[in-house]
Amino acid sequence: MFYVRTFVIKSTILSLGIAFCLLAQTSLASAHGAPEYPISRQYNCYKHQGQALSECVAAIAFGGAQAIYDWNGVNQAAAAGNHRAVVPDGKLCAGGQEKFKGFDLARSDWDATPWSPNASGRYEP
Repeated sequence: MFYVRTFVIKSTILSLGIAFCLLAQTSLASAHGAPEYPISRQYNCYKHQGQALSECVAAIAFGGAQAIYDWNGVNQAAAAGNHRAVVPDGKLCAGGQEKFKGFDLARSDWDATPWSPNASGRYEP
């Protein structure tokens, strides 16, 4: 009886320790798509449903309206760590995807969020 109780207590402590470690672990972002912060061009146009913002109207006219509804689909799954080759200069906002080409338009009216790294060099909201 003593050995069973000891085993149960040790197992419970070990399980709680593992659970705590998993919950306390921080990780880098592992998502895809356009960010909500700082707000991406795609998400900003989605929030406004492509209306009222001249930059969104121009992006839709150039690239089509479906891109604002697929705002979280900006990704390059096949880049295999070679993102600079897959997403050429000037094509970053579209992620190198034709469907999002309207968001690569160079315009002065796109919203911009000043954003700097913290003391450890990380970008965090």
